[in-house]
Amino acid sequence: MAVQFTNNHNLPQYLVDAILVNDHVTMGDISMTQIIDSPQIYMLKKSNTYEMDVMEMVAMAMGTGLHTIIERGDIQGSVNSRILQRAAGVLTELEEDKGSAYLHKVIKGKLQESIDENIINEKTYSVEIDGMVISGTLDRFDRKEKHMDDNKMTTANQVMFPEMKKAWDRQLNGYAFMLRQDGEEVETARIIAFLKDWSKMKVKSNKDYPKAPIFMHNVKLYDDKIMTKYFKTRVALFKRAMEGEEIPCTPEERWAKPDAFAVKLKGGARAIRVYEKERMADGYIEKEGFKHSKPLFKEFRPGQSLRCAEYCPVAKFCPQYKHELELTAKNGQEI
Repeated sequence: MAVQFTNNHNLPQYLVDAILVNDHVTMGDISMTQIIDSPQIYMLKKSNTYEMDVMEMVAMAMGTGLHTIIERGDIQGSVNSRILQRAAGVLTELEEDKGSAYLHKVIKGKLQESIDENIINEKTYSVEIDGMVISGTLDRFDRKEKHMDDNKMTTANQVMFPEMKKAWDRQLNGYAFMLRQDGEEVETARIIAFLKDWSKMKVKSNKDYPKAPIFMHNVKLYDDKIMTKYFKTRVALFKRAMEGEEIPCTPEERWAKPDAFAVKLKGGARAIRVYEKERMADGYIEKEGFKHSKPLFKEFRPGQSLRCAEYCPVAKFCPQYKHELELTAKNGQEI
């Protein structure tokens, strides 16, 4: 199945066309970003035609623009030189080595530019694990420094979200694994996150808020033995999903808040206390109930899944999310 794009905000067509340009290179059976994510979302996308408004692709388009700007730091000199170097890279990916070599010769001979062979930009790698080929495109690798950077366009809230950093760690460890399989040495890796909604005023009011509009996160790298085991586990999981087994999203994949138990006054609208453990709510009612003018009761509040509610394009097809909504609809009943 496929995604159908809508234009509910009536953007001009030339903007729509620009936003929907996708020059991302895909190789093999599954991408790095897919294999580290939810099998259920992957399968729902493959088996359903779903809608996505073009406005939801703006952040991705901004990210593409960011990468183009950043590459200027490594591809120096004239505009013509940068264009030809990018074209040479495309020819290399198409295994047109003669054409790529010719463009490099033109750059060095006629444009008097030099290419730093130690820097790899926007290159796609792949690795085969138990019959499944996984591919990924890294942003920048410095052979001399043995260092990898991945640049993200994101929000301040996302860099404060622990699960986001875990996903970044998995992604860059995957890229490092691929680089090592290709004969490269990787010693350090880092995420550089550009915060599109950063506010200087919020720094003063929230101690956890990023202190600058660019946030850097150093990634702990794991050895090949650990990563091989990780990929084998993920491949086995995705194969089960592809064979028809329902594999629910984990709380981490749903960006879920835990279930909670609210203690309330009979007839009251607001909670007096909120606990994650039911026994703690029971304990409060038993020990403190006599102090209140009205009887106390506990209310079950199912944990909410932020990703399902706001960010998953196939949530309406998801049986797990449907069940969660049914539980939420019962919210307010005494237990």
